[in-house]
Amino acid sequence: MLSPDRIRTLPFGTGVTLLRTAPPIITDLRRWTQRPEATELKADREQIEAMLQHHPGT
Repeated sequence: MLSPDRIRTLPFGTGVTLLRTAPPIITDLRRWTQRPEATELKADREQIEAMLQHHPGT
C-alpha cells in the first residue's frame, strides 16, 4: 500500500499509476519537450491555441 504521506515525499517528476487490480506503479515522468516528437507536439499545440483564440467559446 502506498500511503498519502509516502506519495507526498516522491520527488518531482515522479508519477503514480493506480489500477483497480494492481498495486500502485511508480513511474519516472519526462517533459514532453524531451520527447522525440516534441517539434510536432509544439506545432500542434500552437495550431490549437490559435484556433481557440479565433473561436472563443465554441
